[in-house]
Formats: sequence, structure tokens, C-alpha cells
Amino acid sequence: MFNKTKVTDNIFGLVGIKPSNDTTLPDVSDENQESRSGRYFTDSPYVNLRWMYETMDVVNSDEEVFNAYLDSLQKEAISDVMDAIITQPAYIDRQVLYQFSNNKIEVEQLPYGFVGYRIEKSLDKNVAFEIIRCLLEFEGEGTIRLALFNTAKKTPIKQSELITISSSLQEVVLNWKIDYSDVFFQGDFYFGYLTQGLTVVPLARKYEFANRMSSIAHLRFTPIGVLTEEATLFDLTKVNASSNCWGLNPDIFVYYDYTDLVIRNERLFAVAIQKQYTINIIQKYIASGRSNRDERIATENLSLMIAQVEGLDGKMEGLIPSLKKDIIRLSQELKALQNGYFVHGFTMIDRS
Repeated sequence: MFNKTKVTDNIFGLVGIKPSNDTTLPDVSDENQESRSGRYFTDSPYVNLRWMYETMDVVNSDEEVFNAYLDSLQKEAISDVMDAIITQPAYIDRQVLYQFSNNKIEVEQLPYGFVGYRIEKSLDKNVAFEIIRCLLEFEGEGTIRLALFNTAKKTPIKQSELITISSSLQEVVLNWKIDYSDVFFQGDFYFGYLTQGLTVVPLARKYEFANRMSSIAHLRFTPIGVLTEEATLFDLTKVNASSNCWGLNPDIFVYYDYTDLVIRNERLFAVAIQKQYTINIIQKYIASGRSNRDERIATENLSLMIAQVEGLDGKMEGLIPSLKKDIIRLSQELKALQNGYFVHGFTMIDRS
């Protein structure tokens, strides 16, 4: 699994486009010209800016629209290559923090300040987690706002809208992803809410094994409370462990995330991205609905384009077969890097 937006944004500019001498074409932006690898898509005679301009869906595009098109072509190629390379299973673990039955009779006393959980993550690189949702167990009616802090940042890194509590069991979908490419990924996390002004109280988990926490791979949860009046990160020396569950039962997904691994090793992918881009643009030429009499649609030229992409038996290796070999090699290299990145973490300790 990888964060597609972060990968394409960060690898964008690894391969660039050389501007054309054709003054009738819109200028190519500096962003689209950038090439950190020294490779250019336009090194292929089939990545022809004139042909690309004439096969766009928008006729007579201006500079802004043309560069947006070039931008999208590069991001498409990057995404296609990564989708082909990163096929390893990402799943590590998924569980709700509390799985046992609860008798909803007693309530917990809320202290003044912030309550919730300290989340400690193992030091394994490229292991990410997501708080998919949270089951809320409160008595009464009112509103609550959930927040997630990291010790690297003063303000919350994630925060929910105000949640209206109207029953003793509610689900709020969060989809809060925390992956290794975030600058605040290390350190501890604090998930919970401020208690000031609340008109609801959390239901206690005091029935049999109701307060026994699940063992979630690579993560350790500790119930905490801290005296604070601000909606910002508190003094960590004032954090106190607690036996309460605070009415929160998060649903946690732990997975391998290759976002940072790919970004930090972008140099490996330049050739594959260059080939993928050429394949994609040739296929767009062939499929284009716009018709003209230039050499782009000449029968001989279309045959050459198809041969360039698919190859000719015994005569020429096409871009697709060549790219497939690159993908296999890159998958092996990524696996080797992964083995260097991933080490053993810790598991949860039963604190019941």
C-alpha cells in the first residue's frame, strides 16, 4: 500500500519534458521541464509535443490547460508504475481495542482536562496505522469532539467535527491515516477528547473481561488523563495512567505502507516511469478521436507506434515487454530495501 497522492507529488519532476522549438505551441512550464534524473520523456521521438497537443480533448488549449495535461500525464505514469511494482500484501492487523461484552450500568467519573489513550508505535519503518472508526459509549445527550495529537506538533494532527451523542452506542467514521511519510510519524500519539463542558459521561467497562484490551500488532495503548485547559498538546510530564476506558473503542488497522520507501529511493524508478509515459501517450494517440492529415495518423506511422509498444517477434523488443522486466527487477529491489527497513516491533501487553 502507498499514498498515491504523496508518491506522485514527490516523484513528479524525476523525469521531465524538453520544450519544443515550435513557437506555435504553448510554453512548457518550469515544473514540467524539471528532470532530477537527467532523463526526459521527449527523448523518445513518439513523445512529440505537437502530437500531444493535437490529440488533447480540449481543442486549441492555452498554456495553463496544456501544462495541466502534461502534469496529469506524468502523474498517471508514476501511478501506473507504482501500482505494478507494489503488489505485496499490506495487511498486518485490524481489531477494535475492546472486543468483550460490556454491561452498560455504571459510568466513569470524568476529570477536568484531556482523557483518552497514549498510542506508542513500534520503531519499525514503513509500518503505518489508521483509526478507521471509533465506537462511542456514553450516557446522556450532548456533543463531543475527538482529537489526535502527536508529540512532535503542538496542535492536533487530526480532529473530528462535533459529534452529537444521542444513544449508548454510536459509530463515528474517522479514516485517520498515519503513515511514515508524515513528519510527525514518530514519537507518541494521544487520542481522546477534552472534558470541559461535556453533558455526557462515558459508560464504564467493569463487566467480566470488558476492559481487556486487544493485542494490536506494532501498537501499545495506555488509558491516560491529563489536567489541561487548552486544545493543544499538553505538558507530557503531567500525563497520568488510568484504569478508565473513557467511552472510546477505536477500530485500528495496521499495515505496511511503502510511501516513504518509494519517495526516498525515487532514482530507481526513472527508467520505468519514462517507458510507462511513452506507452501511455502512444496509446492515447491511437485512441484519439481527433482526426487530421498529419503524420500522426498515417497508416505506416500507426504501425510503427504499435510495434514500438508491443514489439515485433524476433526483431524488436517492445516497450511493454521491456517495462515488465523492469517491474520484476524493481519489485525485487524494493523487497530487498524493505527487508532492510523492517525490523521486529513489540506487541500489546494485557493490562487487565
